[in-house]
Amino acid sequence: MLEEPAELVLGTDPADRQWLLNGTSSQQNILLSFRGWQYAAFYASLSVGESKSIYIHLARRLVTRSSWEIFTFEDYPQTTDDGHNTIQIGICEGDGTIHLSYDHHSDQLHYRYSKAGIATDPGQAQWDSSIFSSTSDTLPGVATPINGLTYPRFLSVDRDMIFSYRTGMAGLGSERLYIYSSQTGHYNLMGTYLEGVENNPYINGLDYRNSRIHATWTYRDFVPFENWDKAIGINHKQQAGPNGIENNHDLWYSYSDDLGRSWKNDFGQTIARLDKGESVRPDNDGIKVFSIPKGFGAHNQEDQVIDYDGGVHVLNRDAMSGHMQWKHYYRSPLGTWTQNPLPHVTALLGGKRGVMAVTKQNDVYFILPDNRGTNSGDRSAGDLIVLKVTKERGFKDYVLVWRGGRFSSEPRVDRARLDYDDVLSLYLRKEGLDGQLPCIVVLEFDLKMWLYRVFFVLKLMFGVNIVVYQVAVQWIIASLTNYWTASLSWWLRGCELVSVYDGDGVIIVVAPPICGAYPAGKLRTPSVNMAQQQEMSKGQVEMVENSAIVHGEGAPVMRAKADDLSVWESVRKYKRVGIIAIAASFCAALDGYQINLNGGIISNTGFIHKIATPGTKIIAGQYVSAWGGIQSAGQFIGQVLLQYVTEGYGRKPALGVIWLTLVLSIFIETFTSRWDHWLVAKLFSGMGVGMLQCTMPLYLSEISPTQLRGFFINAYSFWFVLGQLFASVALYELKKVDPTNYKTPIYTQWPMVGLIGIIFVFLPESPWWLASKGKLDETAKALHFLHSGVEGYDIQEQIEVMTATVMIERQTAELNKEVGMWAIFQGRNLLRFLISGWPKITQQFVGLTVFNTYAVYFFQYAGNKNPFLVTVILSCVQLISLILTATLTDAFGRRQLTVYPYAVTVLSVLCLGIIGCFDYTKTSLSSLLIFFACLATFSTSGASAIGYAYAAEIPQQRLRARTAAWSLASSNLIGIMFSFCTPLMINGTSSTSTHKWGVKTGFFFAGTGAVVVIIAWFILPEVARRTPAEIDEMFEKKVNLRKFDKHVTEVQVHADELHHKTID
Repeated sequence: MLEEPAELVLGTDPADRQWLLNGTSSQQNILLSFRGWQYAAFYASLSVGESKSIYIHLARRLVTRSSWEIFTFEDYPQTTDDGHNTIQIGICEGDGTIHLSYDHHSDQLHYRYSKAGIATDPGQAQWDSSIFSSTSDTLPGVATPINGLTYPRFLSVDRDMIFSYRTGMAGLGSERLYIYSSQTGHYNLMGTYLEGVENNPYINGLDYRNSRIHATWTYRDFVPFENWDKAIGINHKQQAGPNGIENNHDLWYSYSDDLGRSWKNDFGQTIARLDKGESVRPDNDGIKVFSIPKGFGAHNQEDQVIDYDGGVHVLNRDAMSGHMQWKHYYRSPLGTWTQNPLPHVTALLGGKRGVMAVTKQNDVYFILPDNRGTNSGDRSAGDLIVLKVTKERGFKDYVLVWRGGRFSSEPRVDRARLDYDDVLSLYLRKEGLDGQLPCIVVLEFDLKMWLYRVFFVLKLMFGVNIVVYQVAVQWIIASLTNYWTASLSWWLRGCELVSVYDGDGVIIVVAPPICGAYPAGKLRTPSVNMAQQQEMSKGQVEMVENSAIVHGEGAPVMRAKADDLSVWESVRKYKRVGIIAIAASFCAALDGYQINLNGGIISNTGFIHKIATPGTKIIAGQYVSAWGGIQSAGQFIGQVLLQYVTEGYGRKPALGVIWLTLVLSIFIETFTSRWDHWLVAKLFSGMGVGMLQCTMPLYLSEISPTQLRGFFINAYSFWFVLGQLFASVALYELKKVDPTNYKTPIYTQWPMVGLIGIIFVFLPESPWWLASKGKLDETAKALHFLHSGVEGYDIQEQIEVMTATVMIERQTAELNKEVGMWAIFQGRNLLRFLISGWPKITQQFVGLTVFNTYAVYFFQYAGNKNPFLVTVILSCVQLISLILTATLTDAFGRRQLTVYPYAVTVLSVLCLGIIGCFDYTKTSLSSLLIFFACLATFSTSGASAIGYAYAAEIPQQRLRARTAAWSLASSNLIGIMFSFCTPLMINGTSSTSTHKWGVKTGFFFAGTGAVVVIIAWFILPEVARRTPAEIDEMFEKKVNLRKFDKHVTEVQVHADELHHKTID
């Protein structure tokens, strides 16, 4: 089921017209998104209740905001009460012009268009009628007036635009094409592409996808009536009969691969070349795809949509089964046609028409009125029904996903919004309550597809009924979050200036960083529009109109003044956020505690007695192996799956999922009585660890000040090691007093997980995630919570930095075609993905398994037989390393504290290999083993901790969760490989094996380590104290990775200019 939609009011609908003019199937282009803005038009009177003359109102809004900017064309009163005389909107991508065609039913053309660049640079001029031409009966560049026009529509084709319309009248007309060139700003007639022969084609749609234009239609045969060939402005303008629906017949199809210049039939044969005066005619072979006789209810102007595979979906209806049914006609990419009736909805002859939409996953949504009215102009209110069918189900199983009431128009859909943003945006007329006037509304359904992908993966892995997971996960998510997710997507493909609103309505003129220096542009504050005035008091309106936060000219600031503080100034200033970050990172202590506890408790006498096979005193080896393997597998599963929650629902809900996973693992441990119980507990324990590893460092990086990100991210690793030490101490002390008690250590996890739950409740949502989703009010609240009491902290400036950074990331992604689920592996993102994971991958190849797992043997060779003391020593070495790394990483940088310590590790394992060539059981050599093992532990601990910083800081904000998850999961997979291979290298394949390397395994890891460290030296950049926008800029400009620290970014230059600084 879909969540309840957001409802945005456009304006009041004329109440005393007989025929609807807002929200009818005659309007093919009335709600349209382009480059982050949504445009809509509607007819309304100048004063409420007066509808003799109504006027075109043109509206726009930033897709992240709910309020509209609206102005009225007061120079054109619309007086004809005819449901055909609707408004159409077209936008040409190439020159940024906005086009309007309106008020025709076999009339002369009424057309106007904007100045160039209005759509590509919305901030260049005031949003009012002055930016548009006056009404004209000619198209731009065409001298001859157009008469007898009905059903105009616009179609964007690459950077140009097609204008089509019907000539003639009902039952006696044809379809004509003009093409608009963005280079010249002129139209050229292409010709008549569908010709009526004693009939006229009514098209379901004209759509362009994958360089192909598709058209489907029904023909209506002509029935002569009195004086049909006279009084051309009157007699033929009837809403029904004698040339009505009863004369419609059949479903027809044709397509063009050259922007409408020639047309082919269903078999791919060319049947019409417009430049030769040819047209598609009813007698052409291969264009009729379904036979529907006259009188069987085939409707004109239903709908069609083209999926991403090139499949053609048509919505229409017929009574071929004996009663009227809505039908889904489908042409596969291979050319096979099928048809299926739609359930859950009633179709009536002449009833209101529906519309379709297709997602990037090729799922098709049918948005259908309940047809309580008997014709498209009926005003009776009824339910709107939304059905869904998926490609995976073969477009056959139709599911009712939403139903809502009081809508009296035919739905219209914004397909561009769905294409780029997974938001189903609908244009509708809604009836008022208790005498209120009807209004025009836009409904916004946020379609998040991650949940279904998760269910599919779980089904593949475990073969369990997918519905069980669906119900469980939906309940968890519903319990954790109750807010809208509005997407911040920007359809920006060029290097032109674009404009966005910040939280206070200030227009910021920006350009993508890849274009070099930012062009200059004025910042201005718009006046409050009509929709806003309806929501505000007079005082609030005045306050908004008089407020402006202007930071200068040109690009928006993407590095805040607070980012210029030194590390130590930041430490003194950001005490509150420091406490919050340290509290958040404390959760890692439970992970470390649980991992060591689970590993150590299996040697407890009481646990062995409970779990081992009756009659034996040891736990079967296959059980122990299964426990180790399932925990590593759970870690990988958690890292991969949680990204969908983290990205789609937010960081805080993701933390809630982590907490529930940890609670579940401890709950199962508490009541374990069999080995398979412990297996499930280890699975959830591993999932919790993996989830936390890819979420908490990311969260800490997004709430931390720029200068302290490294410190707080390293705090996560510090708490993790400390938790491991606590577990070792607990098990050691308990063994001395009660060696068979294994329950108490398990119980000690409950207070820790309870404290973590309390911390998670009070943590704020990541302001960066909120800003990326357009939740600017919530962003401000989160920043206030984090930085309350910080003198001089400018929340508004921080929001501007965040929104502008995210916007330019999306613009660059669109320009480079780095979008979709594989975006992290495309273009520069692939390099960023590699860098994000490389420090953690490096720790595996430098021999972490050797000195982490087998150090205890080195101590035994030196005469120390107490493994607990060894654990304490090594833990202290790790803690010292982490404290030093956390303290120095922001001041000295990430790169130096990663590459060089790993180089030390390589030298250490090389020395271990050399010592392995001698009798290292001697006390003198075994002491060297201890030294180099401790040195490797010391150098690797700090470098590995910085790996979390790279995973959190290197990716783009929009891809941060996905990149961090997959980069850490990749490292985990390599770790699993070495955990299997390293024991075989050291001990051989059996206790009697002579083919074992022992300590000489250090040679192997010295070799692999040298390779990965050399690669690290070339690819690991320095990003300490850099803002996300600066990191983005350097990657897009392809700055030498080893010279990031010396590079002066344009973001920094611009920020320094605004902050009145000079760079030496």
